[in-house]
Amino acid sequence: MINKRDVSPNRYLIFVVKGFGVNFYKIYNFIYNNYCGKPAVP
Repeated sequence: MINKRDVSPNRYLIFVVKGFGVNFYKIYNFIYNNYCGKPAVP
């Protein structure tokens, strides 16, 4: 059985945000490259 304490909302949220952040950064880079002509570097 999985304890609900182990899978806390914070850890799950961080996991989702990290996954979304990577995809968002790729899309942002793609758009930035197309419209501005140079890669977006943080």
